[in-house]
Amino acid sequence: MSSHEKMKILFNNIRLVFVASMWVQSCSGIGYMFGSISPVIKKTMGYNQRQIAALGVAKDIGD
Repeated sequence: MSSHEKMKILFNNIRLVFVASMWVQSCSGIGYMFGSISPVIKKTMGYNQRQIAALGVAKDIGD
């Protein structure tokens, strides 16, 4: 089996790709996404801007 075929099998393994992506996210941090998801949180949970700001502070402390 060639190395190209081994890489194809590796990338087609959905569980391995999922676990690898979770490791990358946990190591790199996901704090940069808060600005993207805060409008969604605001809309779905009915938060006001002050609550979103408090949530952002808590997220930063957690990082």
